[in-house]
Amino acid sequence: MLAGSLINFSTEMLYQMLIQGAIFLLFFILVKKFFYEKVIEIVDKRQDMITEEFDRAEGEKAKADSLREEYEEKVKSINEEALTITNNATKEAKEIKENIISEANEEARRIKAKSKKDIENARETAMKEMKDSIIDISFDITSKVLDTKLDKNADEALVKKAIESLDEVSYE
Repeated sequence: MLAGSLINFSTEMLYQMLIQGAIFLLFFILVKKFFYEKVIEIVDKRQDMITEEFDRAEGEKAKADSLREEYEEKVKSINEEALTITNNATKEAKEIKENIISEANEEARRIKAKSKKDIENARETAMKEMKDSIIDISFDITSKVLDTKLDKNADEALVKKAIESLDEVSYE
């Protein structure tokens, strides 16, 4: 019975369903005719705008990647330049150090040579003064021993000859 009542439609209900179907169909046709193309156009524009934004974002990302690579290359270049400058400065400092040491060694050698020469000159001067003193002392001793005044030039020549014979003997 329940099943039979569900299947039994009243004619009024059937007319209402047909009218509602016709209205829905009419509404669908009207929406399709007046609004469907506009909605599709709006959806297409929105899709195009999204695609453009996506493409622009990809372009910006590519630019950013390019700038990042350029920046990394510049940083690498700067690091290499800094390393080159550091190496050159170290090399230049070593050269300056070597020049200073070389100049100091050369100056020390010159001072040593000059000192040797000065010592040799002082030694020769001292030897000459010593010879002159020995001559004077010898002359004084000789004149006191002989107790007579001899010819000074002859005496000096005699003493010088004696001292020159002593020069042949080395004191070192």
